[in-house]
Amino acid sequence: MRVSEVMSRGARPLRSDEEVSLRSFPLGPDVPLLPVVDINGKLEGAVTRVSLLEALLHGDRPRARLRADEAMVRDTASIQASDRLEDAFEQLANVGATALPVVNSQREVVGTLSDADLLVGLRAERSQQRQLTGVRVGALMTPTPTVVASTATVGDVVALMLQEGVPHLPVVADDDKLLGLISERDVRARIGMELREFDQASPERLEERAISLMTIDPLAVEVDRPIADALDVMFNGRRGAVPVVTADDRVVGIVSYLEVLGWLLGREPAHVELGLNA
Repeated sequence: MRVSEVMSRGARPLRSDEEVSLRSFPLGPDVPLLPVVDINGKLEGAVTRVSLLEALLHGDRPRARLRADEAMVRDTASIQASDRLEDAFEQLANVGATALPVVNSQREVVGTLSDADLLVGLRAERSQQRQLTGVRVGALMTPTPTVVASTATVGDVVALMLQEGVPHLPVVADDDKLLGLISERDVRARIGMELREFDQASPERLEERAISLMTIDPLAVEVDRPIADALDVMFNGRRGAVPVVTADDRVVGIVSYLEVLGWLLGREPAHVELGLNA
C-alpha cells in the first residue's frame, strides 16, 4: 500500500506570505501540521502549533498575527506520495515526528500523513495476514514505564522527560493507580517552547503543579487485552501512546503507536508471544 492511499488531503497548505493567528489556525487532532508552500506550490516548510506559539511569543511583546514563513519549521522532512507505508513509518520514526507533509516528484504538496493515517492503512493492509487478537498488550508494551507523582512540578516533568527520553508520562497516586497522562505536547504548549530550551521558561510556569496540565482519567488499556484493543483506543482517541493498567488501574506499562506500527510491519520484539487466544 502506498502513502497516497491513506494520506489526508483536507488541509489547505499555507502560502509563505500568508498571515496566520492562533484564532484562525486550524490545527488539532485531525490536522497536526500545515505545510507551507511557495508561489509555485512547492514545499518550503511546515507550521506546527508549537512553532506557531514560539513565533507568536518571540520578542518583548506577544504578537497576534504573523506570516507563515515566520512561524514555519524550515527544511522539514517530507514523504513522497508514492512511498510504501513501510518507508513512511521509517521516516516518521527517524525524525521523531507524528506527521509529515506529503509531496509529489516535483515537491508539490499533495497532502499530509500522520501516525493515525499510518495505523489505519497498516491495519487494513495486514488484517488478513496477522491475527490482531492473537497478541496481548502486555507482549508489546514497555514494562515498568517512567511515571511521575501527582505532587511533581512542570519543571520536574520536563527534567524527567529529557533525562529518560520519553514523550509521555503517566501520573500515578501513591499506590501506582493511574491518575492522568502528560505528553511532551502538553508541556511544550504550557511553557511555550521546546523542552530542551526549558531553562528559558518563566520560573512561575516551571513551578506549577504538573497535574494542572495532565489529561485526567486518560484512555488506557488493560494488560491482558488483545493488541487490537490498544489500536482502537489510540486511533479513536487520537493518542500516540496509552498507559497499560491492571484490572484495578495500577500502571504496569505503556504502549505507543511506534510499537504497534513496528509489530504490524513484522518487527516483533523478542518477548512477543503469538496465539494467546484464551
